[in-house]
Amino acid sequence: MSRKIYYLTRSYAPYDPGGGALMRRGAVEHLIRLGWDVVVVRPNYESFDQELKENVLMVPFNKK
Repeated sequence: MSRKIYYLTRSYAPYDPGGGALMRRGAVEHLIRLGWDVVVVRPNYESFDQELKENVLMVPFNKK
C-alpha cells in the first residue's frame, strides 16, 4: 500500500537557493525513507506553466 502526501512549500532545492530550501528537501527525503510517496508542490515563479519534474509539481503563481 502506497501512502501519498503532498508537501506544499514556497521553496525547494535545487530550484531555489538558501538554507530553508535545503532543509525542506531534507524533510522530504526523510518522509520518502519512511515509506511515503511525496509530491512536492511549489510555485512556478519563472512562468505561468504547470510543470512536473521528478516528484516536484510547479504550479503557476502570479506575483502581482
